[in-house]
Amino acid sequence: MSEPKSRFKSSLTASIIGGLLALVLSTIFLPKAMVWYFEPPVNPGCSCAASIERAFDLFRGIQLASLFIGAIFGFLLALRWTKKSGPKNDACTPS
Repeated sequence: MSEPKSRFKSSLTASIIGGLLALVLSTIFLPKAMVWYFEPPVNPGCSCAASIERAFDLFRGIQLASLFIGAIFGFLLALRWTKKSGPKNDACTPS
């Protein structure tokens, strides 16, 4: 007889899955949004290093934020939809 998974363990698993899913989605869709938003300087002699560095800093920050938001969202969803475990009945009860 196997014991049912605890709510915390289920929530932790959902938290990890939610965080990784949000990270993957932000990795897929964020570069296109950044290309649309950031416009590099148009002068031919101008260096784009500062603009690119700022864009990558924003990219990393949004990925980190999406990881945490996805983890929190997955944790809360799992807490909401997992069943509460009832009181353990280890002692013998009279019939």
